[in-house]
Amino acid sequence: MSNWRRRQKLKHSDHTALSSFKNTVKNEREENALTGNNLVDPVSLMFDKQQAVYDDPSKRQVAGCGRRAGKTLYACLKAMDVMQRHPHELVMYVGITKNAAKDIIWRAFEELNDIHKWGLKFRSSDLRAIHPNGAQFVVMGADKISELEKARGPQKIRLAIVDECQSHKPFDLKYLVESILEPGMMDVDGDIFLMGSRGQVPHGYWFDLTTGKRKGWSVHEWTCLDNPHLHDPVAFLAKLLNDRGWDETHPTYRREYKNEWVKDEEQLVFSFDSERNVINFLPAHDDEWEFVLSMDFGAVHSTAWCLWGYGPYGHESYIFRSFKRPGMTPSLVADITKKLVDEWNPRLIVGDLHGLGKAYAVEMSARHGIDMMAANKKDKRGIIEFMADDMKRGVIKSHVENETLHEELESIVWDELHEDIADGQDDHEAEGALYGYQYTPAYANNLLPRQSEHDGLPSYVKRPDENMEEFINRRKPKKDPFDVGFMP
Repeated sequence: MSNWRRRQKLKHSDHTALSSFKNTVKNEREENALTGNNLVDPVSLMFDKQQAVYDDPSKRQVAGCGRRAGKTLYACLKAMDVMQRHPHELVMYVGITKNAAKDIIWRAFEELNDIHKWGLKFRSSDLRAIHPNGAQFVVMGADKISELEKARGPQKIRLAIVDECQSHKPFDLKYLVESILEPGMMDVDGDIFLMGSRGQVPHGYWFDLTTGKRKGWSVHEWTCLDNPHLHDPVAFLAKLLNDRGWDETHPTYRREYKNEWVKDEEQLVFSFDSERNVINFLPAHDDEWEFVLSMDFGAVHSTAWCLWGYGPYGHESYIFRSFKRPGMTPSLVADITKKLVDEWNPRLIVGDLHGLGKAYAVEMSARHGIDMMAANKKDKRGIIEFMADDMKRGVIKSHVENETLHEELESIVWDELHEDIADGQDDHEAEGALYGYQYTPAYANNLLPRQSEHDGLPSYVKRPDENMEEFINRRKPKKDPFDVGFMP
């Protein structure tokens, strides 16, 4: 009779006998885990694609897999194997959040432990599984820097598994790997295993890892079609395509199930194109040119500066400089801003003065006498649309050296409702640029009639019967665009 049937039989009869039975089973499992007697080897449960990763001697591994490929099963089996071979050392599993990590890995690990009698003790209070030999498996979340910093403790990390890498912020994933995990493994020369599916945008740290652009990482990949534990995945995918009305070229199907990186234009917020919107040389500018300096603040994350410039008549607007710096104090932000103000003499300085930004603005005013205007955050969705449209029409140009801004503009995606920029993205320079864009002729031109009532031409086009002076006078704004009353 199986242990499960014996337990069910005792459950409704003798509580004392049931308690004694549980202790006996517990002691047997712990003894088996320590001695290896009757222990199911976790490696023997791996299928061929998982076995290939296990056999790979590389200390830094990446598994970029499609949905239902078996990543979680491999993580559990690999964790158990490492724990039983390395007493008193630590295996760490990091998910997007602690709750999400618990839903993905904790229950799967408990079930495997129960089925294969591995003898692990599960402590739900802090999500730790403890092997009889003293090795531990701990579940953590990466949604808070403070949570990540816990990994800096004295424990020896033998294996770190980072899951759902496609959903981590690029800054946080890189920081977790390079600043926390790698230094924490020096004592035991531990392994790092990163896993996840393809992201929405083929760009950034995770993209570089899965495509072999980062040296020192061994890359593996497979899909649900390689998972022998699934029942007829071919039929499932055929039904999915039919139900959704997709063919095999649909971006979501290619990304989630075929494990392909796809640039889905519908998900991108800005219509940025490097060939259209990037210039190698700044336009000639003189005393008639105006400049707007816009900023987005961050203490732990980056503070970003964006300098817009534009001439006296045309509506083309140029991003002269854009950059960001992480971990900046208010005094350092004030000093950098002062240097930009001295160099470019901007007509306006604008930034997000809600919450943290207010402290930075106070510091700049007290330290250097720099006054900042609060960014207009009303109708953000509409302003984003205007900026995206101006990029598509080539009205906005950015200098080639603004590389980090260009990386953001090429990769930022919408939230699920397409109402705002999705959370969790590195978008500080893009946000800063958006604040300044509202005070440029490019934005102001969107508020004017797009076509003349008489000849159907856009208002900014010179008419054949106009001389240059007439054209300039007609194009002069009837109202100062920086007058608050001009703003919608």
